[in-house]
Amino acid sequence: MSERMITLDEVISALNTGKLKEAFASGTAAVISPVGKLTYKGKEYVINQGKVGPLAQKLYDQIIGIQYGKIKDPYGWMEKVT
Repeated sequence: MSERMITLDEVISALNTGKLKEAFASGTAAVISPVGKLTYKGKEYVINQGKVGPLAQKLYDQIIGIQYGKIKDPYGWMEKVT
């Protein structure tokens, strides 16, 4: 696995060749936000038929489960506030 900057041209190319299966963003308030559509250079590109992909759903379920105490927190993220 690697992490690097990518261009929108790479994203569009991967979408056009079928390599891009889903896209999402994450953040502290947003948790996981699926990206269903991009508009680039005046053209619209739909990702995964505009639906949540399986990886985004799995990550969302895991994070929410930890936040609500339904799943054990293996990362030490939670702190009890009294």
